[in-house]
Amino acid sequence: MGGLFQRTLPGSGFIKIFKMVSQMVGSHSRQENPREPIFRDHQITIRTGNLMRHVVLTRRQQQYAAAAVGALFLTLVILAISLLSSLDALSERDRHVRTLQGVVADAELRHRDALGAVLTTLAETRNRYESEADNVELLVGSLTSRVDRYLNLWQQKQLLAAQNAELSRQVDGLQGELADLRAYQAEMFAWLRSTIEEQAKRLTRNLEATGLDIDALLLQAAQADADMDGAGGPYLPVNSSEPRTEVPADVPGRTNAFQTVDAARRVLLLTSLAEHLPIGYPVQKRHRMSSGFGLRTDPFNGGRARHEGVDFAAPTGTPIHATGAGVVVFAGRRGGYGKVVEIAHKGKAETVYAHLHKILVKPGQEIKAGQKIGLMGNSGRSTGSHLHYETRINGRARNPMTFITVGRNVYQDIRQSEN
Repeated sequence: MGGLFQRTLPGSGFIKIFKMVSQMVGSHSRQENPREPIFRDHQITIRTGNLMRHVVLTRRQQQYAAAAVGALFLTLVILAISLLSSLDALSERDRHVRTLQGVVADAELRHRDALGAVLTTLAETRNRYESEADNVELLVGSLTSRVDRYLNLWQQKQLLAAQNAELSRQVDGLQGELADLRAYQAEMFAWLRSTIEEQAKRLTRNLEATGLDIDALLLQAAQADADMDGAGGPYLPVNSSEPRTEVPADVPGRTNAFQTVDAARRVLLLTSLAEHLPIGYPVQKRHRMSSGFGLRTDPFNGGRARHEGVDFAAPTGTPIHATGAGVVVFAGRRGGYGKVVEIAHKGKAETVYAHLHKILVKPGQEIKAGQKIGLMGNSGRSTGSHLHYETRINGRARNPMTFITVGRNVYQDIRQSEN
């Protein structure tokens, strides 16, 4: 529409329209009556039912009316021109809008493409991020586990350091106590050695009172023990890393310890020897010694006679005990001895138990010290129930009371050492 008005009304539209209206009014007036005026008085009759009214339109009123109509027409023309101008502006703006819409559409398309690329990039980035996030989560979990482990190790290290410090203090204290203990140990070994050596001397002195060669008997016992020390087997060298059991030479009390062991070994050998020597009491129940060793008046003929034993009187059936460990060499009847038992002991010693009522052992039987070997009786050349007891060394009769006294001292010494 704007283009149509532009082609019909070139130039200024308001001026051109006004000129056209003026020419049309002027030409019409001139055609009807060129000399008569345009406006003259007119009478207008208005009939309403039976009522007639006459209205006179004066020239001036017509001019006013014409002026009003012209003004109204002019206003309408101006409004039309304004409307056309507005429509033209709107048309121009529509073109700009359409142009802008095309630009916007192109921009939107480019933006949509760019946005799609960005979204694709974002999706790829998010996928990579999620993958990296998983890796990071695994790495964080591994690092957390390592940190926890290192923290535990560090705590354990701190605890071990504290424990090590405490142990060091305890070791220092124990070293002091160990030094005191070593000194006390040395003193104890010295005291023990002197005590055991003194006991060995007493045992040796008591046993030597029997008239036997105690050192020779101990040597025989040591050789017998050596004969029972057989050992052997393939040679297996010791690895240098294996711990040794030898006592170092610089250990406090080492000398006293070895000397104490030697003395204790001698005491054990003496004690074992005492058990194999006839130094015990043959009658342990209530009794009396009815006849001693040596010369005496014979109970049967009243003459002087040699008595090679000791008589112990007690009721028939009183137990008779071996005075030392040994082996039975005879058990039976022998002349005036009646029922008799003979036992061989160490040191070529023998004991004879005569006038028995009953024999409880057999020849070849090994006997322990104090073992019951028979019952007291009145067999053989006897005046009543008693035990005739003899002690012989190398076949020679010795006073049994000497051995019995030695035994009393030895066993008393042993009991004191045990207490």
